[in-house]
Amino acid sequence: MGNSLAISRLLIESFNFQLNIDAVSFASFSKISSLSTSTSVSKYREAGAILPIKDPDEVEFSNLTLETGASNDLTFYNWNNNIIQNIMGFGTGLPIALDKRNATLYCFGRDKSVIKKIQIYGAFPIEFTAGDWDNDQDKVLIEKLTLAYDYFVIS
Repeated sequence: MGNSLAISRLLIESFNFQLNIDAVSFASFSKISSLSTSTSVSKYREAGAILPIKDPDEVEFSNLTLETGASNDLTFYNWNNNIIQNIMGFGTGLPIALDKRNATLYCFGRDKSVIKKIQIYGAFPIEFTAGDWDNDQDKVLIEKLTLAYDYFVIS
């Protein structure tokens, strides 16, 4: 128990971004991609109008990529593996959508205080690259984790 607390503290101190899944497991990363949205536009003309009327239509959220990270357990690998198993038909047989999870991304300043909190809803991994295996390390290295998600809220 004390060893996992030391590992958790090291993970927080070593990286500037922390991703929590299900408020239990987390991984820390040194780099994240930008979050962005794009909204398509629907145009139509009313009878006799010269100019079209534009209305917002569909909203799309970019994928979130986290790079160079570490975790104190295999949660992120297992989550990715569960998605793959379900797609291949080897999993529980439950729809893939049931393994969408909510996440919280914390951005830390240089003094390690939280400067931004981002809630990510309906996330699931679409790319996972494990880091090099090292017997001298007590943590699970994650080279790259990319998440698709439904939407995000910054607070």
